[in-house]
Amino acid sequence: MNDLIKDIRTFCTAAGIKPTTFGLRAVNDGGFVPRLDAGGQCLPRTVERVRAYMRANPPAASKAEARSA
Repeated sequence: MNDLIKDIRTFCTAAGIKPTTFGLRAVNDGGFVPRLDAGGQCLPRTVERVRAYMRANPPAASKAEARSA
């Protein structure tokens, strides 16, 4: 789980988004990242869903999307 949290934090920093925004976009749950930070767990299918979101939305694309909004 530590690797996932680290990857999410790196993604958020690169994309210029807050962890709550990431959670909403990736798994429709703004409390997802804070729960992981607090020691929470998630199912393997959720881990794959998060990783799939990060693959499909590279940080450069996220920044461009924010600028055009």
